[in-house]
Amino acid sequence: MTDSNLDANLYLKKLIKLYQFGDYSGVISLVTSIEGGVLDNAPVQNVIAAANVQLGRLEAAYTHYEKSLALNPKDPRIHNNLGVVFADLKYFPQALNCFNKAIVLMPDYSEPYFNIGNVYREQGLTQKAINKYQIAVQLEPKHIDANNNLGVELQKIGKVDEAIFLFNKLVSDNPTYASGFNNLGIAHKSQGRLDDALAYFAKAVTLSPNETSFWRNLGQSLVGLHFSKYDKSLEHIFISLLNKKNTHDPHMLIRTLLSFLRKNNIVSRNIDTFVEDPQCGKAYFNLIKDFSSMPLLIKLMELCPFPDLQFEKLFTGCRKFILFNLDKFEDNQESISFLIALAMQCYVNEYIYEESTEEKSHVTWLVGEVNKRVLANKNIDDSVIVIIACYRPLHQFVWASDLVKNNTLSVLFNRQFVESIAEKQIADTIPILKTITDDTSRLVQMQYEENSYPRWVNMALVSHAMTISELAADLELAVKISLSTIKQPKILVAGCGTGRHSLLTASRFKESSVTAIDLSLNSICYAKRKTDEFDINNIQFLQGDILDLADLNQKFDVVESVGVLHHMDQPEIGLEVLADILKTGGIMRLGLYSHRARRGVVEARELIAKYSSCHTIEEEIRRFRTLILDDDSDYQNKLSFVTEWTDFFSMSECRDLFFHVKENRFSLLQIKILLEKLELSFLGFEFNVSSVKDEFIKESQGRSSLVSLDAWHEFEMRHPDAFIGMYQFWVQKIA
Repeated sequence: MTDSNLDANLYLKKLIKLYQFGDYSGVISLVTSIEGGVLDNAPVQNVIAAANVQLGRLEAAYTHYEKSLALNPKDPRIHNNLGVVFADLKYFPQALNCFNKAIVLMPDYSEPYFNIGNVYREQGLTQKAINKYQIAVQLEPKHIDANNNLGVELQKIGKVDEAIFLFNKLVSDNPTYASGFNNLGIAHKSQGRLDDALAYFAKAVTLSPNETSFWRNLGQSLVGLHFSKYDKSLEHIFISLLNKKNTHDPHMLIRTLLSFLRKNNIVSRNIDTFVEDPQCGKAYFNLIKDFSSMPLLIKLMELCPFPDLQFEKLFTGCRKFILFNLDKFEDNQESISFLIALAMQCYVNEYIYEESTEEKSHVTWLVGEVNKRVLANKNIDDSVIVIIACYRPLHQFVWASDLVKNNTLSVLFNRQFVESIAEKQIADTIPILKTITDDTSRLVQMQYEENSYPRWVNMALVSHAMTISELAADLELAVKISLSTIKQPKILVAGCGTGRHSLLTASRFKESSVTAIDLSLNSICYAKRKTDEFDINNIQFLQGDILDLADLNQKFDVVESVGVLHHMDQPEIGLEVLADILKTGGIMRLGLYSHRARRGVVEARELIAKYSSCHTIEEEIRRFRTLILDDDSDYQNKLSFVTEWTDFFSMSECRDLFFHVKENRFSLLQIKILLEKLELSFLGFEFNVSSVKDEFIKESQGRSSLVSLDAWHEFEMRHPDAFIGMYQFWVQKIA
C-alpha cells in the first residue's frame, strides 16, 4: 500500500468520525488541511459531498460527487447520491438519469428506485411513484421510508385501507417511527375516525416532539372533536401544543378542549357546586384553589375567550367575590395562578363580562387607593393589582410602569402593559398612504381604532409554502390563464386587520413579498408587533383606504380582501379599485357576507335597534348580551342561538358581528353580475373545512359545477347556513 493510500485512509477515518458526530463544518475545515493528492480518493470525496449536503451546500456537494464519480464511475451508490443532489436542486431529468445508471450497475439496489419514486411524487405523478416504491419494497421489504411513502401515495388515490395496513405493519416493526404514527393519524382522520387520529398524532408528537408538522396535525385533529371522557395522559400533550406559537389557532380548539376539561372530576364538581349555590363563599375559595392547580385550564384562560356560558358565570362570580373579599387573598400564593389567569381571560375577551354598579364603584375606589400607595412609595399586594387587571387593562394606568418589574406578575404585565407600549412605539414607524377622507371609511376606521379586530395570541402558519400555481391546483381553482410563470409574487392584503390574514398569506406563498394595508393604525401596530414576534420578514404594513390604492402606483400578482369590501359604502367601487391594481392573469381572493346566511345577525340587529341610549359602545354590547342571557327576557328564547357563536364572547368580535357601523350583504347572483361587469372570472370557493364542498359535489353528481355560481346559488337555497361565515372565493383577471 502506498503512502498516499495510507494518508487517504487516515483522513477518511477522521472525516467519517466527524460526520458521524454531526460536525459537518468540521469535515469541511479538515478538508482544507488535506494535501491535493489525498483528495484523489472516491470515499473521501463522498464524505465531503455528504457533509455539504447536510450543510445545505448542494452545489458544492454536486462538485464533490462528480469528482468521486470520476474516480470510481462504476459505483452505483455515487450515482444514486449525485441523483439525490440533483433532485434537491429540482433538476429532475438529471436526477432520473443518475438513478437509472445506478440501477443498471446494480439492478437489485433498492435506493435508486425509492429515489425515483420521490422524484415522481414531487412532480405529482402519483401512480408512477407508487410503482417505484413498490419495487423498492420488493427489493428491501424493511425499507422504512419506502414503505412510508408508498402508504402516503396509496392514500392519495383513495386506497386508504391499504395505506393503513402498510402503516400498521410499519409501526409494528418500528415502534419508534414517529412518521408512521403521524401518517396513521392522517389516514384515520380522512375516514372520520377522529378519536383514533388523535391517539396516533399524540403518539407521533411524543416520539418526535420537535417535528412541527406533527403538532400541526394534532391541532387540526382536535377541531370539532368532543370528548366523552377525561384522559390524564393527554393533558400534558395539550399543554405542550398550546405552548407552541405557530402550530394551531386556540380559537379553533377552545370548544374541544373545554369539552375535555369538563370531563375532569375537579371541573365538573366545581361547576355542579356553583350551580347549586352560586353565592357560597366557601365554594368560590374551593374553586379558586382547585383551578389554580390545573395548568391546562390556566393556559387556555391566557390564550383566548371561553365561548361557554357556564364558565362565564363562574368567572364573573369569582371576579366579584375576589373584588369584595380582597383581604382574604393577600399573600395567598396558592391561588395567584388562577387570579392571574382570570385577569388574562378578561383581557383577551376585552372585558365583555357584565359589571354591576357596585363593582364599578369599588374598582374606581381601588384604583384611587393604588394611586395613593404608589405616590407614597408603599407596597401593594399582588392580589390588588390582579383584581384591577380583571376589570381594566393595566396600560390605562400611569403607575403600571412602576410595577412592571414584579416577577410574580411578569406574564400579566407583559400582556396588559408591555405589549401595548410596544404598539404605541410602532405607530411612528407605519407609513401612511393618504389621509382618509371617505365618510364611511372614517367611521369604520374609528370602530377598529377603538376595538381592533380580531385580538389573538397564537395562530397556525402554513408549514410548506407553495407557488401560486401549486396553490391553485391544491384548491382546484379553474384558472383561465396559467400562473406557472409567477415565481416571486407581489401580494396585496387589502384590509389586514390585526395581522392574522397577512401572516397566513406571507407563510402560504413561496418567495412572496406582501403589502398589507388597513384603515386602523391600532390594528396595524398590533399586526406589526405580532409579525415581529413570529419572525416574519416579508410583509410591509401601510395605513390607508382601499379607495386610495391607485396612489401606490403598483400592480400585484395576488390581491386578497376578505371581510372588508362589505363594510364599504359602495363595495362595487372598492372591488373595481382592487381589480385595477391586479395584473392581467393575476388572482384575487375575496370574502363577502351572505345575505341568506346572515339572517340571524339581522334579527339581532333588529333587537339592538329597538333601544337607544347614550351609553358607551362597550356598555351597549354588555346590555345586548344581558338581554339575551336573561331567562326572563323575551329575547332569550328568540336569539339564544347567537350564544353558540364564538364572536358572542369577545368585545371586538361581538361589536364586529352585531354593532358594525356599516354592513352590506350579497347573494351569489349579485356577485355573479358584479364579477362579469369587471371581467373577473370565478375560479372556485375556498373552504376552511371540506364538508360543504363535498356535499355540493354529491348533490351535483360531480365536480363540473364547482365554478357555476348559479349552481351554488341553488345549493345555498337548500342549505342556507352553507356560508355562515362568509363567501370566500377566488377570481382571475382576464382582460
